[in-house]
Amino acid sequence: LAAQQDLVTNNTQWNLVVYGDAVGTVSEAALSGWTTSATNYYRMYAPSLVSEVGTSQRHKGFITTGVAHLKNFLVDVNYIKIDGLIITMGTGTYYHNIRIGANSTIPISSKIEISNNFMQGLTNGALTAGVSVISPAGQPQVYIWNNMFSQFVSVAQTGCGGTCYNDGIYITNAGDYWVYNNTFSNLDIQTGYAIRALNSPTIMAKNNTASDGIDYYDSGSRSYYWITLATGSQYNTTNNNNSPGGSTNNITNFTPKFVDGNSDLRIYPKDAVAMLGVDLSADSDLPITHDIRGKLRTSWEIGAYDFIESTDNDIF
Repeated sequence: LAAQQDLVTNNTQWNLVVYGDAVGTVSEAALSGWTTSATNYYRMYAPSLVSEVGTSQRHKGFITTGVAHLKNFLVDVNYIKIDGLIITMGTGTYYHNIRIGANSTIPISSKIEISNNFMQGLTNGALTAGVSVISPAGQPQVYIWNNMFSQFVSVAQTGCGGTCYNDGIYITNAGDYWVYNNTFSNLDIQTGYAIRALNSPTIMAKNNTASDGIDYYDSGSRSYYWITLATGSQYNTTNNNNSPGGSTNNITNFTPKFVDGNSDLRIYPKDAVAMLGVDLSADSDLPITHDIRGKLRTSWEIGAYDFIESTDNDIF
């Protein structure tokens, strides 16, 4: 993932451009030792604009060939943007698609942005997560939007003392988190949650959809995992009757129909209409104008994919 640099002293921004000529083969590559700031940050992304590349290297909401595709990796960088990638699981110790703060503390003076990615886990994993924030004593500022999380399913787990998890987002420390317009599907029905957190982080969640046996909070057998969403959280869906704590205007007992619940999380039109959320284009914390494909949002549906009738009918 490139040799470490002091971007602040050099007054530069580092762009790691990921192309779709081949799937990355290195698992748990570590990105660490970089000195960054709000203006001198590290950006890892798939080019998609005509000003960047002849043919877009960004996926369109499903796993396919010829687009930017990496294996799971570790991040110890304070200011970083990760955008537009397919990230699947290889081998390793952690089985987290993106593991933040694996080896160091990410402080309050940080801004970590994870957007427009498709993260697919394992069907036989143990202790897996799409995005994990494991930052001892740190309080990072983390923005997670327009991502798709799929297939975090465990093998039979015994004797783990309540520490088993197979989650979309797994947080073990305090900090501030904004989680907007993400899609969570096919997580483990017994140990999987869309968002699992402990140590009392502040999580603002809007326009997220969760299905296949998951909820937004651990509400019963593992009550020591504690999370109440921040005031202002709204329009989050679950496929059971447990409404996310702290959130309003939720849709419960609703399971959206995907093209393929594992590798293609685009939503069928009739379900898209039933999943209208809140317009976040002028949100004071994290304004969003486009969906996971880079298409301008017009109807403000819940989840990462915004169905556009004039152009998307042919895919169904």
